[in-house]
Amino acid sequence: MEGVCIPGAPAGVYWDGGVLDYHLDLDFRAQRLVLYPHFYAHVVPGWFDKALRWRRARAHNFRRALLVAPSNAFVASLPGRKIPDRRDFYTLSETERITRWQTAVDMSERLGDELRELVESGRIAHVVQPW
Repeated sequence: MEGVCIPGAPAGVYWDGGVLDYHLDLDFRAQRLVLYPHFYAHVVPGWFDKALRWRRARAHNFRRALLVAPSNAFVASLPGRKIPDRRDFYTLSETERITRWQTAVDMSERLGDELRELVESGRIAHVVQPW
């Protein structure tokens, strides 16, 4: 599947999020940078391989990608030491689930504020790490 250019949108190629969610090891063949927001600092090639800790995307396919993700330390600081997910519906009470999810939202907003400040100040280059 090819990416598309959207008339009236900022210049660039846009990909369907559903395709990316299931096939995370694509060669973007980008001439410019690809902005790739993600949940974790690692990328697993396929949706059904998520549980296989040894499976990781090939760095070559991400040579032009800027992966924006929370650090492992940030994820570990969240309630339950993980990003909330649908399994929480089976393991937590409604009150605990909502409390954890709201805490994660609040913490993520602060993380977003930090990213915005880094970009606006130009200090982003000091924290970018090779993948």
